[in-house]
Amino acid sequence: DPSKRAEVDAESIELGVPSRVDVPEEPRTGKVDFFDRSKGFGFINEDGSRERFFVHISGLLDEITDGDRVTYEVQRGPKGLNAVEVRKL
Repeated sequence: DPSKRAEVDAESIELGVPSRVDVPEEPRTGKVDFFDRSKGFGFINEDGSRERFFVHISGLLDEITDGDRVTYEVQRGPKGLNAVEVRKL
């Protein structure tokens, strides 16, 4: 029905990659869910949310193991957000 058409602002249409959203740089806290030292990667579950961040061994400032409480910052990587500057609490 042509009478039910909604006006669309051409400026609001995004083609391709979505606009970059800045991620706050404040340190976050979480718990190491899994970390495999031989493969050099793992995951951190953020406190207070259901977010899970990939962590690579190159982003560690301290050695970590499964279950450790940590602080970290996040950076956008090629496949999503990554935990970096990871320190054991």
